[in-house]
Amino acid sequence: MNASVAALRTARDTDGYFYQPQNADKLCGVIALRRTQRGSFISGYRKTLFINERFEGYVDQIRQEVGINEVVRVNDRP
Repeated sequence: MNASVAALRTARDTDGYFYQPQNADKLCGVIALRRTQRGSFISGYRKTLFINERFEGYVDQIRQEVGINEVVRVNDRP
């Protein structure tokens, strides 16, 4: 496999935040907020959920409660 194909793999490394023992079974996900209007004092936010694969079954409930715009799963490239 050449280097460019290896760089396009579709899985996260197993040394990330969700894989740390103190977080693995306790942290459902991380929500990143991005402003929708730059340069404005008042702006809406776009919410991206980076879901821990162990809690994949909660995505719909989190979306409904928090109003998530996008979900990034273990096999997605952010």
